[in-house]
Amino acid sequence: MRDRLVGVVVAAALALAGCASSSVPELPAAPTTVPPVPTTGSIDSGGVVLQSVAGVTTSTSVALGPGTSGLNGVVTGPSGPVGGAVVEVDRVTKPGVTPATDRITTAADGSWSLTGILGGAYILRAWRAPDLAITQPVSIFLSQGESRPVQMQMQQYSGMVVSSSMAPDPPLVGEPSDLVVLVTNTTVDANGVVRSVPVPGTEVELTGSNAWQVNTANPTTTDNNGRAAWQLTCTATGSQPLSVTVNSATTETLDHVGACQLPPTTTTTTPATSTTSSGGSGSSTTTTTTTTTTTPHH
Repeated sequence: MRDRLVGVVVAAALALAGCASSSVPELPAAPTTVPPVPTTGSIDSGGVVLQSVAGVTTSTSVALGPGTSGLNGVVTGPSGPVGGAVVEVDRVTKPGVTPATDRITTAADGSWSLTGILGGAYILRAWRAPDLAITQPVSIFLSQGESRPVQMQMQQYSGMVVSSSMAPDPPLVGEPSDLVVLVTNTTVDANGVVRSVPVPGTEVELTGSNAWQVNTANPTTTDNNGRAAWQLTCTATGSQPLSVTVNSATTETLDHVGACQLPPTTTTTTPATSTTSSGGSGSSTTTTTTTTTTTPHH
């Protein structure tokens, strides 16, 4: 029995020695630190009943009423009271919170009123599509129980608008300048936003002082962005008015054309050197003179 046990130990030792001399296999890759994506399935409540927890329902909107305050007024335009205008009333609290909003249509005499609202901060504006609006809303603070009159004056926003830009500005006498004119139609949309819509394919003719020399086609036609462009040269100093006639019907004076000015001058300094010999002594004297010339810049 002892001999058999010794044989078993020797065999085990030889087996271990054989393993030690062989190459060690590579270790498996380290497990990822990202947890596996769980499989989503329906939850089995197993008859568990969740206990109710007391809490407060939150909201990102503001209440307009009910309250004991009120607003009223008369909306006017360039020709007096305006019926059929829209008055928008917004009660606001803080940034990021949707205001409470109501819209009221004015009566034939321009009057309107809103009652039974809460006190607080309000922003009001008015418009009538497609031609009347106010672009600066009215801001007020309404006390609880207060009835406040608010008057709003709308301006006309309709028809063609011509704007211009010139480079360089002011233009320089004798040097070419680039003039761009933008032709748009202004309208008020259904939400009271004043919009300028470019007018493409419109004939625009440039007219003005005889001191202007036009170097490109005139008249010309607006592009898809409502722009018409010319290159022209001013030939005299001072204010030299320019106008455009659109579709041979409407003439607009360009307000943003500066008075023509002389180009800046350039000063050039040129040194000159001369050498003079002194008799038979072999000595000489060197004299340097400087000439300054001022010329216009073209």
